[in-house]
Amino acid sequence: MTDTTEYAPPKVWNWEKPNGGEFASINRPTAGSREEKELLIGRHPLQLYSMGTPNGVKVTIMPEELLALGQSGAEYDAWLIKISEGGQFSSGFVEINPNSKIPEFHFFRVTQHGFPFHEMSLIVHVLSSPLRLLSAISAIHKAPIWNPPNYNFSD
Repeated sequence: MTDTTEYAPPKVWNWEKPNGGEFASINRPTAGSREEKELLIGRHPLQLYSMGTPNGVKVTIMPEELLALGQSGAEYDAWLIKISEGGQFSSGFVEINPNSKIPEFHFFRVTQHGFPFHEMSLIVHVLSSPLRLLSAISAIHKAPIWNPPNYNFSD
């Protein structure tokens, strides 16, 4: 049996239904924000956006240990991003992390808009030394190596 008709992809692909499972209501084959919501920013230069997932818990260990050692530069504000409700797709969160992944550490002392650290390896690397934490400039030069490209096909 030979089918001689060639497949031609549609000009506009439409997502028709969720695929099932716990995250079916939020998993979609599209990128970008889904709701307008300002990102909360606290009083410390370091901001953590996460929740109690394994990586979300791991990322808090380093700053907490530094604080226990008296390193005041490790102070941070933690904000809950409810991934089961799609919080990672709010416009404020997508602006700092187009991949919509948690955990996200944002360092606001460096530039007006801050500097994102959204890969676990980069977060641990930057926070692994109080010197790196207080002087993030060297980490910024290395960040393109550690952070994966931000793929955002929403535009």
